[in-house]
Amino acid sequence: MDRFTWAVAGGVVVLGIVAIISASVLRGSPPPDLSTPGGVASAYVLAIQSKHADEAWALLDSPRAVDVQPVRGGTPTKEDFQRQVNNSYSDPNKRIRLLKTEETGDTARVDLEITHVSQAPVLLGGGSASRTLSMSLKRSGESWRITAAPAVYELG
Repeated sequence: MDRFTWAVAGGVVVLGIVAIISASVLRGSPPPDLSTPGGVASAYVLAIQSKHADEAWALLDSPRAVDVQPVRGGTPTKEDFQRQVNNSYSDPNKRIRLLKTEETGDTARVDLEITHVSQAPVLLGGGSASRTLSMSLKRSGESWRITAAPAVYELG
């Protein structure tokens, strides 16, 4: 074989490797498992961050599960929740990860670590700061529902 043929064959091999790597990296992660407390907590956080208020609302046990300021006073409504989710600021420098899940019978607690990462140099106050927040859940039949969640702005 001449050099041109080797170059074409090498290019095909390289393109094949790049395609395989791209397919495995871009495949994405599987959806959260809604049959577990950790999966419900993850789905709730993802719904808040994606501004899918209806999906997040469906995971709550009651309107009082999250701190929402109702427009007219009284019990927060779904519309109050939607307004807060849709108007929340999404911080691109915020990272949220599930630390641990503790199940006790029909109740569970999920601890989340929220880390804010500053893009400034360390000498100018950059770096990161983390804190832990918790969600409470209860079993409802075969699924879990959130009974107490952090405020929407904490998760956005």
